[in-house]
Amino acid sequence: MNSKFWIFGDSFSAKWNTEKGKWAFPAQNEYIEREKQDGINYIGDLEYWLNKSLNKADLSFTYNNYARGGMSTETILGEVDKCYNKMHKGDVVLLQLSIQSRVRTVTGHLSNPIDVNFPNHPQDQDMELYKELMEPFLFFDFDYLEKKAVEQTTEIFKDALEQKVLFYKKAFENTGITAVITSLDYKMCLRFDLPMMYYDSECKKINQKYSEIKDNHPTYESNKMMSEKISKLVINRYKT
Repeated sequence: MNSKFWIFGDSFSAKWNTEKGKWAFPAQNEYIEREKQDGINYIGDLEYWLNKSLNKADLSFTYNNYARGGMSTETILGEVDKCYNKMHKGDVVLLQLSIQSRVRTVTGHLSNPIDVNFPNHPQDQDMELYKELMEPFLFFDFDYLEKKAVEQTTEIFKDALEQKVLFYKKAFENTGITAVITSLDYKMCLRFDLPMMYYDSECKKINQKYSEIKDNHPTYESNKMMSEKISKLVINRYKT
């Protein structure tokens, strides 16, 4: 049976779907077109470079990518909950946690849950515009969401989150699953002793390479660099 590589996270780990009207993050297609103008046609997302890097080490996997743009850590761990019983010995998991100020709430129709950035909105997005765009979809107003964001950064929430992350670290280990866990949140990396891949000075963002594109996601070069770091961790653990 072919082993699987499971990916959980937000837009930093999501597939770059290039179908019309679909993207991992809003500026994705604009960025890809800009790279093509410079003659770069081998642009790839994190999964693409992981596959290439691990193939060089004679490790082949079937990839199941459940990462989606805008996911909170709560939602990401919920996806792990749904998939855990489908995992087997020899599988690999990349669990990329999000920022702590991204909170999970409900829509105005009290139906499907939604993840909202508050108060740490996207760095290059005007907060008032963000509120204007999001409020029609929400049941709660931003004052409530601010309160919830503060609550979710208390020690109680951190302890509950830590227990769930530690549970999965142990569960993966006991099941013979190779796991790499990291986070976009600096404090979370410190608290859980996680590799700080997104705080490497070599991890350049799109807006650092092309100032006219207001987006702070990694460039394809950064995805390639991070994939090599993740692959090294996977290879070291997988072959021991």
